[in-house]
Order: sequence, then C-alpha cells, then structure tokens
Amino acid sequence: SIITTFFVSQSRYHPSAANQMREAIYELSSSSSQIIASTHSPYIIDLSRKPKQVLNRLYNSGNHVECNTFSVTDKFKDLQENDKSYVKMILKIDNYVSRIFFTKKVVIIEGDTEDILIKESIKRLEKSKYFKILSDFEIIKARGKASIISLVKYLTSMGIDPIVVHDRDSNEPNAEKYNEPIANALGSNGKVVMMNNNVEDELGYIATYEKPFKAYKKTLEWGENWEDLPENWRNKLIEIFGDYI
Repeated sequence: SIITTFFVSQSRYHPSAANQMREAIYELSSSSSQIIASTHSPYIIDLSRKPKQVLNRLYNSGNHVECNTFSVTDKFKDLQENDKSYVKMILKIDNYVSRIFFTKKVVIIEGDTEDILIKESIKRLEKSKYFKILSDFEIIKARGKASIISLVKYLTSMGIDPIVVHDRDSNEPNAEKYNEPIANALGSNGKVVMMNNNVEDELGYIATYEKPFKAYKKTLEWGENWEDLPENWRNKLIEIFGDYI
C-alpha cells in the first residue's frame, strides 16, 4: 500500500538540520511509501539519490505561476552511459547543483578558475546589479570540459536552458574537440559564450598550474570598481549576463 506523507521544509532551518531532514526523507521513501515535500531549500533535494524523484518546479511568470513537472530519475536514465557517469560525478561532489531549480538562469562553467574570476568580477558592479545577478543566476561548475556535454543534456531535458561558458582552446586539440559536441548538445536551448582562446588569454596572463590560485591572485590586481576590470573581460561578462550588466 502507498502511504503518503506531507512534509514542508522551511529555508530558515540550520543547514546541518536540513541535511539530516533530507537524509531522513530519502530513507523513509521506499516502494511502499511516498514522500511529498514542499520546500524553498536546495538542501532538501539530493539529485544523486536512487529513489524515484518527481519534481514540480513552480516559478513566477508575470501574472501567473508556471509549473514544470518532470521525473529526475527518468531524465537521468535517458542519458547515455558516459553521460550518466559524468553527471553522477558532478552530483556527488557538488551539492549546489540542486539550486538550479530555485533560480531563473543557469550558467555552466568549466571549473574553479572561471568561478573565481566571474564571482570576483561581478562584485565590482554597482550593488543593485550585483544583487540582482545573485538573485536570478546560479553558476554550476562542470568540473571539466567533457562533462559540460552531459550536464547540458541533463538540464535541457528538464526544461532548463543554460548559458554555457567555456574556452575555445584553439591550440589544444584534445580540448578543442569538445566545442562542437557542446554546441550540438545545447542546440537552441540556451547559448554558448566562448573565450577567444582561454580565460587566461582574455585577462592577459599565463597559468600552466595552480590555475584557480593564480586566477585569484589576478583579481587582487584589480581596483574596486567595474571600470577597473580589463575592457575585453567586461565585454565577455556582458555577453554572459546580458542586460543585468
């Protein structure tokens, strides 16, 4: 028999307590029980878990509320084996991926280097623009260029049209070969923002190792204002965030 339990999670709960609640919910869910949870907290969603999950994503669309319903489990099963491995890896190491269901726009980047540079850059915007981006955008790290393809397929299958940011890698054949598959996976469901070659070239420095740390050191050379960023890098960020900047 099916036993249905209603559960409401408030985002004010301590993160540690929310994590414990999440574990309890998934443990209680089985072939003989169904859990219905209403939440504003990404801490309650664990996309990597095996139980069958159906999400009803509600979002404000002007004067009415839209509801996008899909099975997280079925969408995952639809992926090819290699794609499943990449997506599972991302879900296992990045708890923030579930935030994609609570935001308006999703930006997929390659990794930590881009994450540091983008987040430190938008802090230089005027406060109203900065907070608007924080409110409406979520940045997801693919943890490698090859993983972008799988992540794009997974998100677009759930009705999420991401902005994909990656290097052109014109001098790196083993990396450049992923450019076309990324574009094909995305299709018309979002957009690609490509660096002229790589993000370090965009900012005029070289990094062959410790790339995230060297990116952070580069941000320390900038002033406190948006205009202090290199012009071509500002233009690239405008390409990513559009009218928000």
